[in-house]
Amino acid sequence: APELLEGLEDTDGIAGEEITLECNIARGQPAATIRWFKDEAEIFPSKKYTCTFVDETATLEIKKADFKDSGVYRCEASNKIGKVETECTVTVESKSVTD
Repeated sequence: APELLEGLEDTDGIAGEEITLECNIARGQPAATIRWFKDEAEIFPSKKYTCTFVDETATLEIKKADFKDSGVYRCEASNKIGKVETECTVTVESKSVTD
């Protein structure tokens, strides 16, 4: 079964910038399928989202984040033997006006 090595952490991002979420998962045998969700809706790779899995690190990149990207994100790894998941809260804030 897959095993969660290191979970997601709550993340703050700035509107217009990229937000990267990472967790570490041992995929097990057979290799687990990695899926990402935002507020229970599955995320698919697109111009907005890049999903990768390299050396036990599952990564979700959110390009040009905006306020709609705030929410609860979950990474799920599952195979026929079992499932693990981890979740975090992402908060997108506006750029500081004082800079």
